[in-house]
Amino acid sequence: MGQDLHYSVGSSPTDPTDIESISDLRDWMGRCIERYENQVAEFESPVPHGRVYIARTIRYRSGEGLVQTGSAPSFFGGLWSLATCKKGMRGEPEGDNSPNPDHPFQRLFHDSDENGVRRPKCPVYILPSSSRSKSGNDKRPGVGSHRNWLTSVAMVTHGFDSMEDYGAYLRRAHDGEAVANRLTHVSDRPKIAENRGDCHVDDDGNVRYPPNKHQHGDGSGEPKCGCGNTSGGLNPYDHVDNSEFHVKCVSESDYWLGWTEPTFAIKPEDEFNVGSPVSKGLDDILSRFEAVPGGQ
Repeated sequence: MGQDLHYSVGSSPTDPTDIESISDLRDWMGRCIERYENQVAEFESPVPHGRVYIARTIRYRSGEGLVQTGSAPSFFGGLWSLATCKKGMRGEPEGDNSPNPDHPFQRLFHDSDENGVRRPKCPVYILPSSSRSKSGNDKRPGVGSHRNWLTSVAMVTHGFDSMEDYGAYLRRAHDGEAVANRLTHVSDRPKIAENRGDCHVDDDGNVRYPPNKHQHGDGSGEPKCGCGNTSGGLNPYDHVDNSEFHVKCVSESDYWLGWTEPTFAIKPEDEFNVGSPVSKGLDDILSRFEAVPGGQ
């Protein structure tokens, strides 16, 4: 799809320009935990759990910075969400495996409340980093190599099993681009929602099969996710995006940071050993990253 659908990662309502060191970032993450416990609910466990992964749809491009070319994570309207990618990390059974309600990620959340919201039992942080592939990526000025840049840091505030509950939450709690650019099947959807949205519901809140134009990447190396299937009459729940076995994650404003010009990157010695490792404690979560001079 065209480059007009790419958009900047750095749309967080929290300005990260004063976060220049790993220590600064750690302090900010700690403040998020305190804010959540003061304003929302206390955690069962104070120990943060983190997931670091490579978001291959996020690229560094000269003159644009870090841009999202896919549907997840989504940064529209100051809201962070991860609903259509990294499903295995979030609990979806892989291969021929049966659904596992005791999946490590599932265990991090309470059961759904009356609104379908799953609150975290402990601080849950997700840290997507950009691809370092030479294809589609430029080098950041002043940096001699392609890097896995830290693109955003999000503390999950809401989890959802179903697309219906996720869509109802969006309409109930948000407006503007946070909703309009995410809902892929509403009648007045903008072009970017059909292509980059991450919530497959229609005007009535019913779950729908992902639209033909929906993409999980920039079109150059998409996974065979079935979004382009045009045969019609498809059961929307047969598409893995709509599976209820992976937790759809949201981080509300003030609980996430996103960078256009990156400040941090995965350490060179960890670039080939990232996967989606489970980390516990802020120091462990951030141990894979380093500040890179000349960012911001």
